[in-house]
Amino acid sequence: MTNKNEITTFSENDVVIIGIRKDGIVHIFYKKNVVVDKVAIDKMLVLYKEFLPPGKHPFLIESDEYVVFQEEGRKYAIEIEDQVPSSK
Repeated sequence: MTNKNEITTFSENDVVIIGIRKDGIVHIFYKKNVVVDKVAIDKMLVLYKEFLPPGKHPFLIESDEYVVFQEEGRKYAIEIEDQVPSSK
Protein backbone atom coordinates (compact mmCIF):
# COMPACT_ATOMS: atom_id res chain seq x y z
CA MET A 1 0.00 0.00 0.00
CA THR A 2 1.76 3.10 -1.22
CA ASN A 3 0.31 5.93 0.85
CA LYS A 4 -0.19 4.47 4.33
CA ASN A 5 -0.30 7.88 5.99
CA GLU A 6 -3.57 8.60 4.12
CA ILE A 7 -5.31 5.55 5.68
CA THR A 8 -7.47 6.24 8.74
CA THR A 9 -8.56 2.65 9.41
CA PHE A 10 -8.00 -0.72 7.77
CA SER A 11 -8.74 -4.43 7.87
CA GLU A 12 -7.05 -7.32 6.12
CA ASN A 13 -7.07 -11.00 5.35
CA ASP A 14 -4.68 -13.24 3.42
CA VAL A 15 -5.79 -11.74 0.07
CA VAL A 16 -6.14 -7.96 0.56
CA ILE A 17 -5.75 -4.98 2.83
CA ILE A 18 -8.79 -2.70 2.75
CA GLY A 19 -8.28 0.80 4.06
CA ILE A 20 -10.46 3.88 4.27
CA ARG A 21 -8.51 7.00 3.35
CA LYS A 22 -8.96 10.45 4.88
CA ASP A 23 -10.80 11.55 1.73
CA GLY A 24 -13.31 8.65 2.03
CA ILE A 25 -11.89 6.56 -0.80
CA VAL A 26 -11.67 2.83 -0.09
CA HIS A 27 -8.14 1.64 -0.91
CA ILE A 28 -7.93 -2.03 -1.91
CA PHE A 29 -4.41 -3.48 -1.89
CA TYR A 30 -3.86 -7.03 -3.18
CA LYS A 31 -1.03 -8.74 -1.30
CA LYS A 32 2.06 -10.19 -2.96
CA ASN A 33 1.68 -13.49 -4.87
CA VAL A 34 -2.12 -13.61 -4.53
CA VAL A 35 -4.09 -15.64 -7.04
CA VAL A 36 -7.47 -13.98 -7.51
CA ASP A 37 -9.97 -16.77 -8.03
CA LYS A 38 -13.49 -17.47 -6.74
CA VAL A 39 -12.27 -18.31 -3.22
CA ALA A 40 -10.20 -15.11 -3.00
CA ILE A 41 -13.12 -13.00 -4.22
CA ASP A 42 -15.44 -14.57 -1.66
CA LYS A 43 -12.92 -13.71 1.09
CA MET A 44 -12.80 -10.12 -0.15
CA LEU A 45 -16.59 -9.87 -0.24
CA VAL A 46 -16.84 -11.05 3.39
CA LEU A 47 -14.25 -8.46 4.41
CA TYR A 48 -16.10 -5.71 2.50
CA LYS A 49 -19.34 -6.53 4.27
CA GLU A 50 -17.73 -6.75 7.74
CA PHE A 51 -15.52 -3.67 7.48
CA LEU A 52 -17.17 -1.05 5.27
CA PRO A 53 -20.11 1.09 6.33
CA PRO A 54 -23.34 0.58 4.35
CA GLY A 55 -23.61 2.27 0.97
CA LYS A 56 -21.54 2.70 -2.15
CA HIS A 57 -17.94 3.89 -1.99
CA PRO A 58 -15.29 5.03 -4.46
CA PHE A 59 -12.55 2.38 -4.72
CA LEU A 60 -8.86 2.70 -5.55
CA ILE A 61 -7.29 -0.66 -6.39
CA GLU A 62 -3.57 -1.40 -6.15
CA SER A 63 -1.56 -4.62 -6.08
CA ASP A 64 1.79 -5.85 -4.94
CA GLU A 65 3.99 -7.97 -7.19
CA TYR A 66 2.91 -11.19 -8.90
CA VAL A 67 -0.85 -10.88 -8.42
CA VAL A 68 -2.67 -13.11 -10.90
CA PHE A 69 -6.32 -12.81 -11.89
CA GLN A 70 -7.56 -16.20 -13.05
CA GLU A 71 -10.28 -16.39 -15.69
CA GLU A 72 -12.55 -18.08 -13.12
CA GLY A 73 -12.10 -15.10 -10.80
CA ARG A 74 -12.78 -12.52 -13.52
CA LYS A 75 -16.00 -14.26 -14.55
CA TYR A 76 -17.14 -14.67 -10.94
CA ALA A 77 -16.43 -11.00 -10.19
CA ILE A 78 -18.84 -10.03 -12.97
CA GLU A 79 -21.50 -12.38 -11.58
CA ILE A 80 -21.37 -10.83 -8.09
CA GLU A 81 -20.71 -7.24 -9.12
CA ASP A 82 -23.97 -5.98 -7.61
CA GLN A 83 -22.85 -7.23 -4.14
CA VAL A 84 -19.66 -5.14 -4.11
CA PRO A 85 -20.12 -1.75 -2.41
CA SER A 86 -18.16 0.22 -5.01
CA SER A 87 -19.64 3.25 -6.69
CA LYS A 88 -20.21 2.70 -10.38
